[in-house]
This record gives sequence, C-alpha cells and structure tokens, in this order.
Amino acid sequence: MPIREAATADLKGIIPLYKTFFSSEEEFRKSDEEIERFLKSLTGSQKFMILERADNSIGACLFLESFGQNKAGSHKLWRYNYFAFDSVKAASMLIEEVEMQLSQQSATIKVELVLPEGSKAISIVKSNGYHMEGKLE
Repeated sequence: MPIREAATADLKGIIPLYKTFFSSEEEFRKSDEEIERFLKSLTGSQKFMILERADNSIGACLFLESFGQNKAGSHKLWRYNYFAFDSVKAASMLIEEVEMQLSQQSATIKVELVLPEGSKAISIVKSNGYHMEGKLE
C-alpha cells in the first residue's frame, strides 16, 4: 500500500473517511463541498499524507504540520492533524512512514497529536509508542 503526499484531487475521495471517523466533529457534519473547502484550506500550510490501497481507496490520512524547532534545527516539533483511518494496519503503516520521513529531517523530533475524547486513534498511537501528555478540558 503506497504512502504518498496527497494532491488536491484526492480531497473528494477522503471525505467519506473523515465523515465516518470524525462524525461527532462539527467540521465534518457539513456538506461535502464545505468539507472539501475546509480540507483544501489546510493543504497550503500542512503536508497531507495518505495511504492508498491498490483499489485507489484511502485507508488512512493525516495532515502534518511543522510548528517549531531549536536554533540549530536539530530538534523539530511536528503535529499530526486530522488523523483518520479505517484499519489498525493502515494507521500503523502511515504512522511508521511519516515517522521515518520526519527522522530524516532532524536529529530528534517531537510529535503532537490532538484527538477527540474517546477516539479509536488513541489506542493505535499508544500501541505505536506514543504516550498521553495531557488532556484538554
């Protein structure tokens, strides 16, 4: 299953996954056109990564945002935004590939991931070695 940076043309195909995964989020209870506009607005400042299956369906996706680094550039801060998937395998594969790409960009990295309370992604990211630092109230 190839993992690649998504193109604008991929946005329509990812909407059903986002609507299912984030069904309780206001942003994804809107019309497909509104959701597509919202996703397109993120692509200008964030890298959009997808795992694409042989049948061209999208199994996992996330927006990747760089939000800081130390003066030397040897430690970078990253954020996974809107991480969604339809299987544990797809989620793990996407996380592993993104981590490999990030590790090539600096000596050390820190990744922040904000997830809705009760999200099924919490157990997936924990099984990939992440830990919870806090809870937003």
